Amino acid sequence: MENTTPGFFEEFNDRLLSVIGKDVRLHEVKEPIGFDNPLFYFFLGISTGTFSILFLKFMLTHPNFIRTFQISMSCFVVVTGIYWLFCKPITGRYGQNKKIQDLAMGTVFIITGIALLVFA
Repeated sequence: MENTTPGFFEEFNDRLLSVIGKDVRLHEVKEPIGFDNPLFYFFLGISTGTFSILFLKFMLTHPNFIRTFQISMSCFVVVTGIYWLFCKPITGRYGQNKKIQDLAMGTVFIITGIALLVFA
């Protein structure tokens, strides 16, 4: 027996469709993965935990790999900070009044990457 009472999303969808103009074109997208399924998070946690444990075991058995990993991660963080300063992903999504957040995030990434490189 199906539940015919509309849920929160259906009510929100109906209200939104009644407010927007008829000239607005809608495009519905079906998620390729069921993120609402509880088994998704179970298998995500199992796979993430397994790979993390294997990675840590590999790092502990190869001490030279730890230094290389630290240097590569610090370079990655610096490059991410530079990307953040030039591309401004928050400003592009939320408007020009959010420039300070992009500058702050880029600067924090660069300082953190340099600190990781110095203290590695």
